[in-house]
Amino acid sequence: RFLRKPRPAHPCRRQGEFQVWLDSITFNRDFDFTGNARSTFTIMFSSAWETGIVPVAIDQRITEVLDEDGTNLMANDRFASYGARMDQPKGRVRRDSAYAPLPQGSPGVRKLSKVKGYAAFYFPRSYQELSVDLQNLGGPAQVDRATVSVRNFRPLKESCAFEVILTTNPVTGDPMIDRLPFGEIAVVDDQGAEHRAPNSSRSQAFNGTSYTVHENLSVPFPEGRTAKTIRMRVLKDVMEKRVAFEFNDIPVE
Repeated sequence: RFLRKPRPAHPCRRQGEFQVWLDSITFNRDFDFTGNARSTFTIMFSSAWETGIVPVAIDQRITEVLDEDGTNLMANDRFASYGARMDQPKGRVRRDSAYAPLPQGSPGVRKLSKVKGYAAFYFPRSYQELSVDLQNLGGPAQVDRATVSVRNFRPLKESCAFEVILTTNPVTGDPMIDRLPFGEIAVVDDQGAEHRAPNSSRSQAFNGTSYTVHENLSVPFPEGRTAKTIRMRVLKDVMEKRVAFEFNDIPVE
């Protein structure tokens, strides 16, 4: 039986211009693929930052959820050693979810004695300018631990199309950050004017050792002009700001 009760205040952790809080905790009962009943807590948590430089990526995780007896309900993340792909956030609030399953036959949980985790914000520290001569396309260019190549450049009637491929080799545990800002890719014509694509069409892939960003661009281009170079800025280095949080004695009934 469920009773309507006043909603408790959300636990919140503030550190300077950053803030992390728990949005909600939902209890779900359903069945797994074998037909066995299972119970799971879904924890929604958020982070926000004040106006200023927008982070290029955010990695926020809940690492520990303890019940009243001190049992950790969070399953070990078997993909943690490979990091996680992180896209640039939209807006100034990032929301994520974590799942804490209850053991089979558990009598239930009335409160969580501890919810622990962190939010890591990655800000751009330096970029590297890169120019590709379209009259003499060579092999991929090396930028720090990444390679950048331009392929299949095709002049069309009112546009030009091409592909940009960036491949990085992240160290185990490093975050996989998209280091190819879409707004920093431009085609320069023979009169020095820059032309940019109105939208992005990219895909990402990780094979266990390398992380690849594949961007397909169609750039509006005026007739009578000749495309000379492609200019882009590649994210070279980032600065990490980590906010650790720990909330205690959270009622869930």
